[in-house]
Amino acid sequence: MTAGTDFFEQYRLGSYEHWGVFLHEDQSYLGRNYVSLNRGGDNEEVDPFLDVTPDEQDEFISIVRGVSTILDDLY
Repeated sequence: MTAGTDFFEQYRLGSYEHWGVFLHEDQSYLGRNYVSLNRGGDNEEVDPFLDVTPDEQDEFISIVRGVSTILDDLY
């Protein structure tokens, strides 16, 4: 079974210009989530750590800091 876009949308926590933040469906670690780059289709391989632009990198760092602060406040 392959999961379609609608499956992932139910777990979306936030949308940004270059990234999306999603709640991981396995919450064995409370607050587990992932940040996904909004580019790179089926025919394009993009390494989110090596192939990002400076703008994407800056936004990623901002998102991770924000998520970390929220999780620290909650838990």
